Amino acid sequence: MKISVKSLVGNRGASLDFRETFSLSDISLLESMGVVSASSVTVCGNVKSYGSSLMIHCFIEIELVKRCDRCLCEYDEMVEIEAEHRITKDEEDINVIVLEDNEIDLEDLIVDELLIQLPTQSLCDEDCMGLCPECGVDLNFVECDCGKNKVDARMAVLLDLLNE
Repeated sequence: MKISVKSLVGNRGASLDFRETFSLSDISLLESMGVVSASSVTVCGNVKSYGSSLMIHCFIEIELVKRCDRCLCEYDEMVEIEAEHRITKDEEDINVIVLEDNEIDLEDLIVDELLIQLPTQSLCDEDCMGLCPECGVDLNFVECDCGKNKVDARMAVLLDLLNE
């Protein structure tokens, strides 16, 4: 989704309010963050002209379906992000978004913000117990006996002393 800012370029003090709802066309970059799918994105904000540069201030709201890194179950997470970026045609400034064809690509901006602001570990719950490394059951719902009678080989000598 792109918004045209042609009327703002070089027009100091001019501004443009926007509100868009659309679906992300490609979430492959977000898969490393545990994202399985995304609902429609709502982004609203304002673009203001400062002559040779623009400033975009926006609020992003998106519901993500993520996969828990511990138990592998899918869960919904509502994400709300506030972002602000300077936009210019100067390609040498690495701290800004480069304006191409007098349009701002909102989808690129949203994906970049999600990559920056989403936690690297996806957890359905902070207390998620994950999967048993032996039998693979979800320890959040089932208690298994896999590790209860196992003795650490380093402690076996102490166990022998107790049994004497």
